[in-house]
Amino acid sequence: MTLPEPTLAELARTLGRIEAEIGRRLDDISSRLGRVISIEVYNAHRAATSERLDDLAAEIADLHQQRRADDERRAADRRIITGAITTAVLSLIVSLLGATIIAALGVK
Repeated sequence: MTLPEPTLAELARTLGRIEAEIGRRLDDISSRLGRVISIEVYNAHRAATSERLDDLAAEIADLHQQRRADDERRAADRRIITGAITTAVLSLIVSLLGATIIAALGVK
């Protein structure tokens, strides 16, 4: 048995549904395209981000170098302070020993 031929009204309704579906899909595609950026904008943004990251990496390297220099200065300061304290203590000991020896010998 063969299917009966669709009437013009059925064809018109089917075409109307197809047209509405195509229109809905085109609107969906259009809204998606509205959110898409161009490749030029994307590349410019990527280049700017890369440049900013390079700048930050250079700044971090500078901070590390500055920190190392500060650590070296603090170590040098500790050595100077240790030397000064040692010298003062040894001077005091030598003075006391000298005074003790002079007192023991009775030298005026």
